[in-house]
Amino acid sequence: MAGAGKRRPLSIGAPPAEWYAVGMSTDAKDTETRSSLDDIIDLYKKDIDRTLIRETLKLSVEERLVRMMNFMRDLEELRQGKS
Repeated sequence: MAGAGKRRPLSIGAPPAEWYAVGMSTDAKDTETRSSLDDIIDLYKKDIDRTLIRETLKLSVEERLVRMMNFMRDLEELRQGKS
């Protein structure tokens, strides 16, 4: 990739904060301030009902697949104009 900036590779054992801060400074003064990315994430988080995510994660894989198949069946019925 000609012209691409050099990026250091992430190690699999890298802490999650490093995944989002590749190429950014990790000075103590920088970690205390919020980035514009943090503000954007906060805007999205306010509209997410995390209780639904938690409930879904409590389901087994089979239960999740059954839910998805039921949803797809209902969606197909709506597309065909059935009720």
